[in-house]
Amino acid sequence: KRTAQGAFDLLIQMGVWDKHQNMPLLRSGFPLAFRNIPQTQTTTTTTDHHNTNTRDPDSILGIRHDLTHLKVYTIDSASTSEID
Repeated sequence: KRTAQGAFDLLIQMGVWDKHQNMPLLRSGFPLAFRNIPQTQTTTTTTDHHNTNTRDPDSILGIRHDLTHLKVYTIDSASTSEID
């Protein structure tokens, strides 16, 4: 079949994709796997808003932020087994 579905089925048969391939993710152009970044590159601060990685979804969408520098407080009692 010379259709989009036919091409999809062929890629599944060839083992390139599986039948549950996330097509919207592929179309988005975002990376599908983590890259190995040398340790020297991972020491940049999160306050640097001039990130040059234009393919990073967090940088593009701005929906997640690194808050590990903040202190954490809870208001649960000492006997609480599940801290909120």
